[in-house]
Amino acid sequence: MGPNKRSIQKNNSKKVKKVVKGVEKTQTRRNKKLMGKRKAPEKRLVVAERERKVLKVAESKKIWETLRLRKLDPKEREKQIEKVLDIWKGNLKKACLRPDTCRVIQSVIKYGSEKQKLNLVRSLIKDVVELSKDRYGHFILLKLFRYCTKEQIEEIMNSFRGQLVSLLKNRYSSDVVDFFFQAVASAQQKKILLQELYCGNERQILASLGDSMKNVSSLKSFLVNIGSEFRETILSSIVRLLDSFSSNARLMRSALVHRLAKECFEELDENLRKILAASLISHGSVMLHTREGSQVVIECIKLAKATEKKQLAKSLKSDIVKVIMDESGHKVLLSLIHFTDDTIMLENVIFREIIRNAKNLITNKYGRLPILHLLCPFSRRYFHPSAYSFLSDDVNVTKVKKDFETRRQELLNLIQHSLEDILEKNLQYFVCNNFAYVVVLEFILYIFRKGVDISNWLEAIEDIYCLQLENKLQVCGSTLKGDSGADFSTIETRFPARILRILCKTVNTSQVYRHILDRIGKYKDMVQDVEERRLASTVESFNELS
Repeated sequence: MGPNKRSIQKNNSKKVKKVVKGVEKTQTRRNKKLMGKRKAPEKRLVVAERERKVLKVAESKKIWETLRLRKLDPKEREKQIEKVLDIWKGNLKKACLRPDTCRVIQSVIKYGSEKQKLNLVRSLIKDVVELSKDRYGHFILLKLFRYCTKEQIEEIMNSFRGQLVSLLKNRYSSDVVDFFFQAVASAQQKKILLQELYCGNERQILASLGDSMKNVSSLKSFLVNIGSEFRETILSSIVRLLDSFSSNARLMRSALVHRLAKECFEELDENLRKILAASLISHGSVMLHTREGSQVVIECIKLAKATEKKQLAKSLKSDIVKVIMDESGHKVLLSLIHFTDDTIMLENVIFREIIRNAKNLITNKYGRLPILHLLCPFSRRYFHPSAYSFLSDDVNVTKVKKDFETRRQELLNLIQHSLEDILEKNLQYFVCNNFAYVVVLEFILYIFRKGVDISNWLEAIEDIYCLQLENKLQVCGSTLKGDSGADFSTIETRFPARILRILCKTVNTSQVYRHILDRIGKYKDMVQDVEERRLASTVESFNELS
């Protein structure tokens, strides 16, 4: 007899070819998977609904709407907070891990009394590490650091001990640790965090030192305390730790990691420095926003290959304006200019962006420095040795082939015409600005030393100075007439006067002095500031000698 027509026909691989009406479909492995997937969301919804009932989410959110009102009476707010805490008694951790109830707890921390905060911290202290690693829970830790007392913060920090490396490697807890280190931690607490990183995987060494660690303030003093027999072990452990950190771009933004890398660079020998620099240079664009981070990137640039420097410069191109105007970032850019042989790349990537945004950058305290570094390098007036000591470092230590003077002249030849055009177009704006006028002055002195005639520049600055003096006369006249709305803020004569005085002494010809004397002689009786008087006395003294 043949097979029944109403049976399910299957092939060798057990797959159903045809299903006849009235016969139940056989559950293959694939079908079971699909059914499991369909049921999973339903289960999740059931669990979520159960949690909502346990936490009384709707009720707590209604209370939240009341307690966060700014004009609410403090006593009434305290009562509302007590209600919320009573609702979540025994379930506080669950409430911290939900997106909606997490917001309620943040308000409780912000507005709660000292007693309420203390009870909250004690309830959560066992779960601090887990909360810091959670998508929503880490916001609770950030609020606690902002609004809790020093004693409560100390308790939270003690919970982090022994877990610091794992906390730093987590996406959310790394932000918590970084905020604590930068904004909250005392000097002693920072030392404790760093000491844990010094040992890394060698925690037994840290435990064996005991009370002697109280005097440790840096990696240098730590290495002295542990003795020479453990020095290489500790340093290689830190290098491995930093190398593992370098695989996480987000973690390389942390100020704690920057501090560790900076102290490590100071103690390493040349070979280990090169290994560490090779792993960190690729993260230069995210490390330069802190003081220690910028120092690390500068050390990496000194030891980097030409290709690595080029990659770093290209990674900075899109944010070049922000980097130049940053207190720490501009030093990285200066070191890149100072220790790079490829001047054409520097002109294309860095200086082209500087010229394009010159109106904003030249008038900025830090933005003007890359151009000043080319026009007057090592000038103590703009580059104090204590702040810019890296510019005077021995070039033999770095991987630079060309002499700095050669590279400087190549760069100036590339940017001279575009810089001259931008200065001429905005001369009055730059000459009357307290940061930009020195760029104009140093550029004129530079082209004068090259033998270029600067009479056009002198005449243009004289015109600006006389125009400003005329405006000053008009404002003074309107003030005498009783006009209280007279505005002196738009009138600036000090900086044009200073430029003219220095250029007069530099050029030092009777023709220039007489020309200036003829122009400013009629303003002699005006009330003048220091720079105007200095210019007038310089011109008059030359006139008397002649």
